[in-house]
Amino acid sequence: MERFLNRMVRSPQYLALGLVMLALPLALAQGGSSNGKTESYTIKESDYTYKPDTMTWHVGDTVKLTIVNTSPNHAHMFMLGKKPLNMVTSGFGTSYPKGWKDTLLSSKSQVGFSDGQGVKMENPSPGGVAQPGAVALEAADKVDGGQAHVTLTFTVPDKVGTWEFACFEQKGQHYTSHHMVGTVKIVK
Repeated sequence: MERFLNRMVRSPQYLALGLVMLALPLALAQGGSSNGKTESYTIKESDYTYKPDTMTWHVGDTVKLTIVNTSPNHAHMFMLGKKPLNMVTSGFGTSYPKGWKDTLLSSKSQVGFSDGQGVKMENPSPGGVAQPGAVALEAADKVDGGQAHVTLTFTVPDKVGTWEFACFEQKGQHYTSHHMVGTVKIVK
């Protein structure tokens, strides 16, 4: 062992090898992911924004996400997905976005809803397409204490990429006209 240590100190190749050997167990333990940690976030909805409006989540982590609607006058939604889902809702054939064609969460059972006040709807199904993990909250003035809120808990699925969260209230106007949209980046 002493001979190896002496060579390691004198030779850059052995020194580099020794450093790699010391770092390898740590790198393997981290595996490039966050090892299933629980991360807590609070998103405040108002007219017509989310704060924060960008987040990064790691595959396998448990997310504890509290949604709070601080708007005194408007109900707001929180829906995670990609590609807006259009539904014809007028006699003139006008299409309004009502949710997502592709949802981040694939099953209602993957999401726990807790600590809610002023919840209008959980997991809506516009056009027959379930929106797991989606929630609509009443306007703050309709709730005791002035804040509608709910906490969602779920494990981040292995769906790496950029996803959106949005509000589709008022025939989709919060999304189309008011641009009430945020992004979540899913990484390994």
